[in-house]
Amino acid sequence: MLETEIKLGPALPEQAQRAYDDQTMLLSAGEEQILEMRTCYYDSPSNALAANQQMVRLRWENGRGVCTFKGRAQDFSRLELECPATDIQTGAGELAAYPEMPPDSAAILKGELIPVCGAEFIRRTRLCRAEDTLISFCWDQGFFVRGSVRQPFCELELELVEGNLGRLMEVARQLSAVYHLPVCHLSKQQRAMALEVWP
Repeated sequence: MLETEIKLGPALPEQAQRAYDDQTMLLSAGEEQILEMRTCYYDSPSNALAANQQMVRLRWENGRGVCTFKGRAQDFSRLELECPATDIQTGAGELAAYPEMPPDSAAILKGELIPVCGAEFIRRTRLCRAEDTLISFCWDQGFFVRGSVRQPFCELELELVEGNLGRLMEVARQLSAVYHLPVCHLSKQQRAMALEVWP
């Protein structure tokens, strides 16, 4: 599956709430969900996935385990594959067998994987419509984690569900301008890995 998303942040919580609650640009098209998310990112001992702008994670969403692989980004799109899982070995092994998985990435997923960082956050999310385009609109607030270091974060995320990529980008530009939110090009994993861990 090809994922297309735009992150806006960092944001102050009050900034994020005003933007998330503003229905002049994005009209609600479904019930809000609130998810308690706990994520651990893994890599090979040589950091081969990060070197190829790829990642694998095990995330618990309200107690449900999901293993996800994301491939190299291209503009705002990237390959995303996922499966239910309760541990990284089982999940990564299942993802490695997917026909869409690049062979070099499959080989890494079948090898040793070690935890490198993580994130713990609450996600508020709802489906929204902007003209002919359906968008998943999320507000994430919590902590990046690396070792014993924890750093708070707050951001918004818009993901294209169906419709026009140009419309998604226009809505993101409008939200960015009105609420003074920068576009963030770094993933949660990249920002968690940037935390400085003292020996």
